[in-house]
Amino acid sequence: MVTWLLCAALAVLLFLAGRHALSSLRSGCCGGSGCERLEEIKGADPNPQHYTYQKKIQIDGMTCRNCKIRVQNALNQLEGVSAEVRLSDREATVRMKEDLPEKKLRTVIARAGYKAVSIQSISTRE
Repeated sequence: MVTWLLCAALAVLLFLAGRHALSSLRSGCCGGSGCERLEEIKGADPNPQHYTYQKKIQIDGMTCRNCKIRVQNALNQLEGVSAEVRLSDREATVRMKEDLPEKKLRTVIARAGYKAVSIQSISTRE
């Protein structure tokens, strides 16, 4: 009888743990129940030809859609910046009208809760 009770308790615990894990996978780490879905802020100027400088930033710590949007919004709030973040690559492409220092970009990303692992300048001249 005791064995059956222990097995039943274990089965209930496994069921609850599995249900929680599935819920987390569906909604993402910070987009689950009780959390709002964030809206994306676009750069003020959508034309890529208006930006002289471009950098690729590898970012650590992003795991879901809301993580991506937090980083992208933080970068797009900088004046003269248009950023696009790709969660699958954990990478941001940042177009700038003025060449912002790496330290500033790292600080903005850190304030959003993530870490800029590497920053690479990309030539915009064809």
